[in-house]
Amino acid sequence: MAVEIGACAILIDDRPARRVAEAAGLTVIGTLGLLLEGKRAGHIQTIRPELEKLLQTSFFLSQRLYDDVVRMADEAEN
Repeated sequence: MAVEIGACAILIDDRPARRVAEAAGLTVIGTLGLLLEGKRAGHIQTIRPELEKLLQTSFFLSQRLYDDVVRMADEAEN
């Protein structure tokens, strides 16, 4: 559908679906990328609470990826 409507980007977290979208030439961003962009743009203050909310759902997030996102958001504990 994104290709049909001429979307320049698409929000997808599912890895196989991301691959298909990328193969179709779409720019893919996931939930974590969206959170990081929201923080960079000043729309959210901190990412950690949002990550914790996601973890209360069926959203899968490995500890390594959690740590990477927190580090990219400059919220890592020393």
